[in-house]
Amino acid sequence: GQTPEQGAAAVLEAATSTRIAPGDFVGPKGFLEAAGPIGVVEPGEAGRDPQLASALWARLEQITGLRIPV
Repeated sequence: GQTPEQGAAAVLEAATSTRIAPGDFVGPKGFLEAAGPIGVVEPGEAGRDPQLASALWARLEQITGLRIPV
């Protein structure tokens, strides 16, 4: 497991680092990408699915009531 601080590290890295490019996936680079140092990782199959991404975006807009054009 990880502490809450360790779990938040990937989000903070993705949001603030100048080394992260648009479209990069950031997370732990350790065993099964479940823990370890933070860095750019390869997305799984679901993370590369444009239809799933579109459906997720639409659902998040519905839940939050926010509309963000992309």
